[in-house]
Amino acid sequence: MNKSLSLMLTLFLVTFFSFFACGGEDEGGTTPTQTNETVFFNGKIYTVNAAQPWAEAVWVKDGVIKFVGTTDEAKNMASKDAELVDLEGAMMMPGIHDVHMHPLEAASENFKFILDDAETDPENYADDVADAHADNPGTGWLLGWGHLLETVLEADRDPKDILDDVAPDRPVGIMEQTSHSLWCNSKALELLGFDANSPDPTGGILMRNDQGEPNGILIDNAGELLMELALVPTTQSMENDYNGLVEFALPELAKHGITSVSEARTFWKRNQQDT
Repeated sequence: MNKSLSLMLTLFLVTFFSFFACGGEDEGGTTPTQTNETVFFNGKIYTVNAAQPWAEAVWVKDGVIKFVGTTDEAKNMASKDAELVDLEGAMMMPGIHDVHMHPLEAASENFKFILDDAETDPENYADDVADAHADNPGTGWLLGWGHLLETVLEADRDPKDILDDVAPDRPVGIMEQTSHSLWCNSKALELLGFDANSPDPTGGILMRNDQGEPNGILIDNAGELLMELALVPTTQSMENDYNGLVEFALPELAKHGITSVSEARTFWKRNQQDT
């Protein structure tokens, strides 16, 4: 195992310390001893303790760190049945808690495509949307995310026209990186009832062209109205949120040592609190 992979693995393991022996009886008819002990040794262990910032080994029992220090001391304190994990010189540290992120929304399978935020010409996104449209056929909402707002603002024509060219008959909504705006097509605007006579919704802005017509960029609450319409909760939409979180977001976070997070928002109109 290379050091980078070992680091990511051990970061994850800090939160999940219990290791169990296989169940069942051995050939002599006795039940093998189970152990909830692990000794991580031969590592560069960062402790986040100013009095002892680095150590070689950690002894964990029943999910509790019992000792941090040298390899010899940790092994001597542990029982003979303890699981021994050789870190092979890799770094280990406590798991990271991220206090503000959006894993439920970012990983939801209700979003079918992701745009490259490095793209500087919004016209080049047309192919990505066309591919998503072909990969997810139908007339229902097609949702994605990923672009930068400033990129779409640089379009030489109404941003909605770019999407209309590739998906004129189904509503399309694309959330930008900060999630404070949505890029949508004419069909989406039609379903929302937004036209030149529509006032800006409370807490939101309908960006407009020179003729006063919505140009396909919805700011803050205007974009949230789109999401509420597109993501009226169903059994399938809630499963899509849950599956994305459990099957992608949490494992991906764990690979990078993030072992707990605070979801910075949930949308009750999408039943995310139940998810």
